Amino acid sequence: MSERSRKHAAVTLLVAALFASGAWLALRMTHSLERHASWGSGKLLQENTGLLGAEDFTTSRNSLAGDRLNLERWYGHQEVYRKDPARVGELLVRFRLEANAYLLVLFRDAAGSAVGVRVSRNPLFPSALVAVDPVGKFTRKQPLSLPEPGDAWNELELKPLDGALGLRWNGTAMPALDATVAGPATIVVRGGRHPAAVARIRALNREGHELFDERFANAPVAPLALFSAAIALVALLVSPGGERKRTLVVHATTFLSTVLLAGLDARYVAHEHFSGAWPSRKVVSEAIDRGNGEVARLLEPLLAHPAKLRVLLLGTSQTWGTGARVEGERWSNLLEKKLAARTGVAGALLNTGVRASNLERLVDEHRARWARWKPQLVIAVLGSSDRGRADFAANLEKLVALDAAIGAKTVFVLEATDPETSQDMEGEETDGMSESSLLARHRDLLDVAARHGIPVLDAHRYYSSPQVADSGLLWWDFAHLTSYGQALMADQVYAQILKILGDTSVEM
Repeated sequence: MSERSRKHAAVTLLVAALFASGAWLALRMTHSLERHASWGSGKLLQENTGLLGAEDFTTSRNSLAGDRLNLERWYGHQEVYRKDPARVGELLVRFRLEANAYLLVLFRDAAGSAVGVRVSRNPLFPSALVAVDPVGKFTRKQPLSLPEPGDAWNELELKPLDGALGLRWNGTAMPALDATVAGPATIVVRGGRHPAAVARIRALNREGHELFDERFANAPVAPLALFSAAIALVALLVSPGGERKRTLVVHATTFLSTVLLAGLDARYVAHEHFSGAWPSRKVVSEAIDRGNGEVARLLEPLLAHPAKLRVLLLGTSQTWGTGARVEGERWSNLLEKKLAARTGVAGALLNTGVRASNLERLVDEHRARWARWKPQLVIAVLGSSDRGRADFAANLEKLVALDAAIGAKTVFVLEATDPETSQDMEGEETDGMSESSLLARHRDLLDVAARHGIPVLDAHRYYSSPQVADSGLLWWDFAHLTSYGQALMADQVYAQILKILGDTSVEM
């Protein structure tokens, strides 16, 4: 073989390798939970959605980076469920937890209640046997003495028995748990804010036959890569026009393949490690305008038939109730029902919460639209969306002055954030936010409240207290509450309102 032929053969092999690598990267880039049709995201089941990264988690490659389910991606608290309920005889889950992470493995029945195990490296949320009601409240929580998971991969095996739940840890039998899994169940895995990875979920039926063995791996990469390489080789070898023309084809193909490969590689590397994204200012502004328009339509019938007790809620997505399973489980809806049942007064509540807004815009909308309703109470839930804004305190003063002018009493609620988000990160930036900047806004609220004698409800401290933080599944991300979290918010605001109305029998 001549020197020229050897060079030609070498370049031809290089082209084949580039085509194979390109095929491999293309498959990696399109690897997502959405392509694993048997699995779904719990966040997308919430009717009152708008949760951060909910759709991105199912469609982006980073959620399954490394051929494993990464439950902390896209703002964490991800819940993934098997779409087909089954009567499971044995369930194996292979997982790894980083510091402060935990993993819930649940069997959920048709009514929405669940029972299962939480394995944890987080002292705030220790390992436990848990039973969960349909909205997310723990109806039972029994501490479990499990070996320390450490940084290694571990295997948890759960075996539903008659009136008990068998448990094996890395192949070693542990005492059976007093729990019952009756009938077909939906298998659910759920993490928190910190990195929890699941590499395998295998289920057998009661007869010992395999139901599925999910490893969250990509589609068969090797066959497609080899096929692409073979196509490239055949195209080069049979190209007409002699060796010179084939050489030109080789060089052109090599150049184009290299450019394509470089582009895919850049996107692959960036996408694998990226875990969140904020929409553009234009998108946010348009969403705020739509939200204000929706609320304005709710106001018209209230203006036509003024109620004796009028309560206005002012805030952003947490106020609106993002994260509730259904509209009736938003905390504002629950609060309205509580007030009507307790006071017996024909009252009305207007929720003007607008996702992604800020206090400046909220005050402007209040002045232009909501003030003409003449609310007696204005409950402002603030802090999270105004982190880092220097004009926050000045806008608070504008809000207080506006409420005073229309004869309304203002109540401040210090907006809560997930305690896991700030755990071990106080003062550090996290997804463009920081614990210290939120607390700075809370200090602004407290200062203005002290100057004007405004009642304050510290929701942030409430949700961070140990007895509340580990009372159920509270959060969908760092800012949005589950239906259980919404119910607790309704209880707290309700009690504050009754105090203001003079009902001293209610304790906070």
